[in-house]
Amino acid sequence: MADFEQGALGNARDITATLNRQLAGGEINYLEWTVLNQQSLGTQLDYLEAVRNLNNSIIHLHYLLAQ
Repeated sequence: MADFEQGALGNARDITATLNRQLAGGEINYLEWTVLNQQSLGTQLDYLEAVRNLNNSIIHLHYLLAQ
């Protein structure tokens, strides 16, 4: 999880920041920004889903250990 957090998630944040600067500077248009930003958001969503799955596993483990 830490590798994902430091690697892919960090890169996605950097990409989003770069895209926002490029859009503000007129280097890319809104359509390009939308397509590229969607990819970055997909990576962030994958991270959140992984965290949710981890939390669900921990909850399930606690449930099993309590029985």
